[in-house]
Amino acid sequence: MTAVDDDGKEKILHTNERWYMPVEINWLLKTLGFSQIDIFAAHLGDFSREHELTINDFEMLVIAC
Repeated sequence: MTAVDDDGKEKILHTNERWYMPVEINWLLKTLGFSQIDIFAAHLGDFSREHELTINDFEMLVIAC
């Protein structure tokens, strides 16, 4: 990934990202022994249990116990 910093200098960032679907997170947490798993939407850092997750959401809030 290439980005330009505040001074106009180009930086190359070496990243290794993995994006998860809610069904994958659910399966992974169940295999670890969690029995109650809730996944909600997070609207631009607004981590609340009031937002239902939709396909338009970029962030998720996962609560498991």
